[in-house]
Amino acid sequence: MADFVDDAVQQLLQQAEERLSSGRIVAKPKQAPTESKTAATTARPVGGDDANALLPPKQEKTEVRVPRPPVAASQRKGKNTAGAEWFDLPKTDMTPEFKREWQLLRMRNVLDPKHQKKALRAAAPEFSHVGRVVASPFEPRSARLGSREKKKTLLESIMSVHNDAKLDSKYSSVQEKKREGRKAYYKSVVAKRRRRN
Repeated sequence: MADFVDDAVQQLLQQAEERLSSGRIVAKPKQAPTESKTAATTARPVGGDDANALLPPKQEKTEVRVPRPPVAASQRKGKNTAGAEWFDLPKTDMTPEFKREWQLLRMRNVLDPKHQKKALRAAAPEFSHVGRVVASPFEPRSARLGSREKKKTLLESIMSVHNDAKLDSKYSSVQEKKREGRKAYYKSVVAKRRRRN
């Protein structure tokens, strides 16, 4: 193997930088093979040095690409979607079912007064998509909803869980506290005592 001197390595690196900066491959200049101290034979390419000298240097074509600004999805599709930044969310389809479910979401504080939730705006969003919750295959069967528990609409599922007796009892307890100290309340307490005796 040929031993390279530091100057030769530096010269090869400069030539490589020139080729990269110009964007084309330049033929290597002929160099006299350096002899090694062990008098070993130097490696030559197949075909000899004369074969490389006869070929013209290869030039690669470089293409210049000018990037075009992307066309917004709202311009392209006539504003039927929210755009690529919002994953082309479709325009809201205002069906009667969707309006009913939007009202239900807005009034969710009324159904469960103990859990206060953030108030939603009155108008439905311009771009939205109604999806369906699908059970994960990794959940155990006991965690999934059965066929009887699955409901077609959001209203049906909420009304199946909704407990009217709970709200009635809460209402009556609040009204009873409001009536305390009045004449009618005192009379009812006295009547209860008489019944015990």
